[in-house]
Amino acid sequence: MVVPLRNDATGKVKDTVVKHLRGGAPFPKPAYGSATPRHTRYIAGHDTPIPWPEDETPERKAENSDTLRIDVDDVSFSPTVNHIQMPEGLIDELRNKYSKTRRLHAEEYIQQKMKEDAEEQWKRRRRMVLPQQEYWEQKVKQEETLGRPKITENTWGLITDQLQTARQGQKTVGVAT
Repeated sequence: MVVPLRNDATGKVKDTVVKHLRGGAPFPKPAYGSATPRHTRYIAGHDTPIPWPEDETPERKAENSDTLRIDVDDVSFSPTVNHIQMPEGLIDELRNKYSKTRRLHAEEYIQQKMKEDAEEQWKRRRRMVLPQQEYWEQKVKQEETLGRPKITENTWGLITDQLQTARQGQKTVGVAT
């Protein structure tokens, strides 16, 4: 890029070849429709700003097909409470109809799922029970109703007496006579 720069020593303006540029602040706002970038450009290593060339902003003309500003600002639609804001099938296109996280379902789908759940419960109830399975199920139910067995004071006394005699027998076994 060739830029006219003033030499501080001689005071003359001379065309200079600039190889490296950098962008930075300030960030001026260019005119609407302008192709000028939003940064100031500098010569790398110097604080000398290089101005952007004048940009020709295209002049806009209103055509017959353009919408008038008064028509754009006019409010022409006000929804009511009873108004459906989208076609009925559109929600299935916007959201995944088969998603696990979906909360709203069609009535037919809910009825189908309830029917499937009822069939599955019926299949679980009609399983074949062998005599041994029935015995173990009854035993588990009995244990649940009775709870853990309680140790009486009499039984607890017998257990402690047995432990004491066993300890004394261990002490006498190791003694030499």
